[in-house]
Amino acid sequence: MLGNNVTTEAKNAVVLGNGSTSDRDNTVSVGSSTNQRQVTHVAAGTADTDAVNVAQMNKSSSETLSSANSYTDTRFAGLESTFKDYSLQTERRFQEVDKRFDRQGAMSAAMMNMATSTAGLRGQNRIGVGAGLQGAEQAVAVGYQRMINENTSLSISGALSKEESSGGVGVGFSW
Repeated sequence: MLGNNVTTEAKNAVVLGNGSTSDRDNTVSVGSSTNQRQVTHVAAGTADTDAVNVAQMNKSSSETLSSANSYTDTRFAGLESTFKDYSLQTERRFQEVDKRFDRQGAMSAAMMNMATSTAGLRGQNRIGVGAGLQGAEQAVAVGYQRMINENTSLSISGALSKEESSGGVGVGFSW
């Protein structure tokens, strides 16, 4: 014990300074619960059991924060890149589906125009051609119809667009 009015009930305790107390074993006290002091000019600790000064603590805290920020930035950059790739793939797929809808619509319009262009004709053999448009897509359809007898007909048709095709066969009866 070093100082005036110092007290301790602890074993192996060191008490330094006026009015200092220690109530725990194996401690160094430089004040009391109502009179705290700073320990100044402490060198940086080098062993696991050494005291740490504020500069060491701030440096360690800064390095930890920098490492955590770097890790987080890297992870989020990876997630952002993955999300952008997924978003682009999804957008590309929607555009492909939209084009396919337009091609299918153009082929349907071409088939309908082909069929209606021969509807009023009375000959035994009929050939019809139709064109269709939808969006930026175009299609053409060609069909052949043959009257088998007065009440029966057979038809064959097909439609083509840039990347799609469709066809059909039909039989008609009347009475």
